[in-house]
Amino acid sequence: MILPSENDVLGSSDWQTETPRIGLRTFDERDLDLFLEYRNDPEIARLQGWELPYTEAEAHEFFEDLSQIPPGTPGEWHQFAVVDKTTGVTVGDVGLHVRAADPSTADVGYTIARSYQRKGYATEAVGAVIKFAFDVVGVRTVFANALAENEASRAVAERVGMALDKQWLTNDGEELVRYSIVN
Repeated sequence: MILPSENDVLGSSDWQTETPRIGLRTFDERDLDLFLEYRNDPEIARLQGWELPYTEAEAHEFFEDLSQIPPGTPGEWHQFAVVDKTTGVTVGDVGLHVRAADPSTADVGYTIARSYQRKGYATEAVGAVIKFAFDVVGVRTVFANALAENEASRAVAERVGMALDKQWLTNDGEELVRYSIVN
């Protein structure tokens, strides 16, 4: 675990990991407004596959569930809030799912609010979570899935060193791609 510097704008000690520009921590109530904003963005929801509307009650339940699940728990997703350390603004999230059937493998997923996209936050966050998965959790392989049409998500996977290793069609006819990186 990497703790925040003394200059951390939030003054918290809850970072799970960080880079020079962002911190990753478990969600809490200070993240609610932006979380609901991007969870209810129709284009983001379409690419991520969740149903709209995403309610405040669902968000509170999600935050409460996350507070009970330590990062790296096999079989459980843990979403980290991606926080700009200079401003203290939560810009999105990145999730880690260690597979229960094979804890040496994990999945990563990521969502950045539309107003913060194309600024490198996703690349930084995904790279930090992969490092966390390898160095702290002990995972050997990390996978990321995306819709084939989601060029931005695919570019993030490639920028962090992941390689395309599979393509397939869903039962709904959507083309998905899978990237992986091995420690």
